[in-house]
Amino acid sequence: MTFRLLHRCLFLTLCVTTSSLSCGITTATEFSITPSRVELNGNFAEAQVLVQEVPPDGSASKRSADLTHAATYTCADEAIVRVSPTGQLLAIGNGTTTITATVDGEFNSAEVMVSGVDAKPAITFDTYIRPTISRLGCNAGSCHASQTLDMLFQHLSSKYAITLPEGVTIDGKNSQTLLTGTNSKGAITLTAAATAPKVNQQQCCIMANVSINFVMKATYSSKPILVSIIDK
Repeated sequence: MTFRLLHRCLFLTLCVTTSSLSCGITTATEFSITPSRVELNGNFAEAQVLVQEVPPDGSASKRSADLTHAATYTCADEAIVRVSPTGQLLAIGNGTTTITATVDGEFNSAEVMVSGVDAKPAITFDTYIRPTISRLGCNAGSCHASQTLDMLFQHLSSKYAITLPEGVTIDGKNSQTLLTGTNSKGAITLTAAATAPKVNQQQCCIMANVSINFVMKATYSSKPILVSIIDK
């Protein structure tokens, strides 16, 4: 009875040792980067790369292990593109460069081409603001994501500043100041009273008030507009 117990203990010990030895054997991880060639167009353009393990048959599929967050990333020229620790690319400057992903000492690269980046981009509502609030699901109401054009610094019934010349008012009937939905073009018509004094090229501006929600708005101003009052 004693001999059998010792024999079984010895057998179990050998099994554990053999298993430990087999688990210690590692092989290099082969993987792919998708897409292997990335094109970014315009300021703030972004893209995400996917790193997948390549099985022994050499073809990655949707069942392949996702190594995107396990990989480390570097970029050959960070003046062209910036890569985050999770493999997200951000356009910085025009040109072509490569990003490299490393997993378990093995590396693979992808080519990145960036074009259409301006040194001083014009931030417009249609280009950057509308797509952002559209992704947040806030662009369908007459308040949310609507724009109002104005030449007075005012809120509700309170006027805080008037840049128009004396005797000049906005003709509301012949102006299109509320922009909603896909309508992004408006117009302001000015009317001068018969008693308005003459003025030569007084600086004014048109403001676009963008509603973010019921209590918040962002205001953008045009370049100076010169308004003159002359005799007919």
